[in-house]
Amino acid sequence: MKLHGTMSVKNRNLYIGGVKCEKIAKKYSTPLYVFDEKLIRQNCREYVNYFKVKEKICKRHDITQNIYFRITPGIEAHTHEYIKTGQIDSKFGFALANGYLYEALGKIRDYKNISLIGLHAHIGYQIFEIDSYMDAVDIMMNLVKKIIENFNIEIKEIDLGGGIGVYYTKYDSPKTIKEFCESIINRPERACQKLKINKPILIIEPGRSIVANAGSTLYTIVSIKDIKDIRTYVSVDGGMTDNKIPKPAVVFIENGKAKLICKRQTYKDLISLEL
Repeated sequence: MKLHGTMSVKNRNLYIGGVKCEKIAKKYSTPLYVFDEKLIRQNCREYVNYFKVKEKICKRHDITQNIYFRITPGIEAHTHEYIKTGQIDSKFGFALANGYLYEALGKIRDYKNISLIGLHAHIGYQIFEIDSYMDAVDIMMNLVKKIIENFNIEIKEIDLGGGIGVYYTKYDSPKTIKEFCESIINRPERACQKLKINKPILIIEPGRSIVANAGSTLYTIVSIKDIKDIRTYVSVDGGMTDNKIPKPAVVFIENGKAKLICKRQTYKDLISLEL
């Protein structure tokens, strides 16, 4: 097991945020979802430091609806076959190879209350190679140039999606937030200068890279079966069904204090939802 954030082991006991996990497991019962609040905040701050976005909220009755087009850039991301979403053979978005995108771009001008302001691409999940994102940036920026030249539509925002790889096993080698963001920021800058186009607002979806390694699930051992010279089986009071019903409690830990965010769901709670 790899220790992340404020995790530590003292006298064979796991501590998160200065709290002994055995203690909160007894208090809230198991399975129990525990999140290292300090690590989540730290990850969020890192992204904010690299992507300073000003949010503008406009309340108007007569408004033009801004939209994005989802693009499949044709990139074979180095990840599992079932979690690739950027290749041509994908159920998401307009593929660049078959001409459907350009057909849609030709029709968008017929809709006076719809404004195409951005393009979105998502090339997959658990991606560890930054090169895949660099390829996506190049393709998207070249597409921005083609759209303004052929359709007189300026793309103001580019969303490169998420899928940033995180540590699950000892075989995973994810990039740091700093490594990822520095690469993602610098590449569009150079591409836009080379293509002589205005730089669009750049958006990413960091999602699980913020919370994945900040979360832990605590279980209670209910039985141990030792098969001599073969292996030892340890059974716990949870598993793959934890995300179903009834749902475990959720606790956030920071600075030696545990805060109950969601209480444990009971069968009485489930029955009340059905009645």
